[in-house]
Amino acid sequence: MMIKGLVAILLIMLVIFIGCGEDEPEEVISKEAEKVKGLPPSGMILISKGEITIDDETISVRPFYLDKYEVTVGQFKKFTV
Repeated sequence: MMIKGLVAILLIMLVIFIGCGEDEPEEVISKEAEKVKGLPPSGMILISKGEITIDDETISVRPFYLDKYEVTVGQFKKFTV
C-alpha cells in the first residue's frame, strides 16, 4: 500500500514539473505599430528597426515613433489628468 502511494505522489510531482517548463514569450504587436508608414505625427520622430544583443540573445526591434522632447513623469501626469 505504501508503494502505491509513493508511486502516485511521484507521478503527480512529475506532471507538475513537466507543466512548469519555460514557455516562449508571445509576440504582441498592435495593428497600429505595424502601420509605421508615411509622415510621422506632429512632434514625433521615427526610430528605425534594428537589433539589440543582451548577453547571448539578439532581439529584433520594430520601428516605432518617439516624442522629440523629453517629458518627466510629473509633466505627463499634468497632461493626462
